Amino acid sequence: MEKDTLIEELNLLWEPVRPYLARQIEELYTRRDGHVLEIGPFSGTIFDLVQKGVGQTFMIAAFPQAAIRSCQHEPESWASKAELKSSKAIVR
Repeated sequence: MEKDTLIEELNLLWEPVRPYLARQIEELYTRRDGHVLEIGPFSGTIFDLVQKGVGQTFMIAAFPQAAIRSCQHEPESWASKAELKSSKAIVR
């Protein structure tokens, strides 16, 4: 379980950086359509892209298991704040 805690802490550290990464992706991509795939243990920038309306479909390939659990809860918390349309992001 110690590894799970470390992954969650790393995700919290990256949280303030994610909007800047999303803005850079938005500026480089310059489109609103397409499929967004985020791969890695520190997934989360994809949620900022959803909020900005960049992309039509979204998929997260996360590892290890702690990162997957973290990603599964994030869309729910954003949707409850009316910041994210829950129908746009599905994490399985």
